[in-house]
Amino acid sequence: MEWLEEKDIMSVLLGESSHSELLRRSSPLFRFLFKNKRLSIEKIDFICQLAFEKHDTFRKQILKILVDLIELMDYSELEHLFEKLSLIGIQEIDQDVLQLIKTIGNNISIMCSPTFWKKRVNSFLYNNIQ
Repeated sequence: MEWLEEKDIMSVLLGESSHSELLRRSSPLFRFLFKNKRLSIEKIDFICQLAFEKHDTFRKQILKILVDLIELMDYSELEHLFEKLSLIGIQEIDQDVLQLIKTIGNNISIMCSPTFWKKRVNSFLYNNIQ
């Protein structure tokens, strides 16, 4: 763990010199970091932000990493990620973002009332499609 942090592997994987294939294969590493409490919500925010700053190939891989992390998140982390996504503009919403929202929804609906979650998603879609 210390070696990963010392070498700042996350910055290497997400940095300017990264390659989409490297990102594609790094999902288990991100899961490992998250399970071991080395991937804070602030770092997840940073990863989410990067998804909307990089070109399509990187964006797709970063969003897949987030989808892979969702099953490890608790309710408050899922809620936080959904809130973050609800701030993006309609032009940023594509199939990959919708898949991320769907995965968040599937996990949250297990933890709380599915009706409550359905209303949240409907509100999100209504506000972004107008």
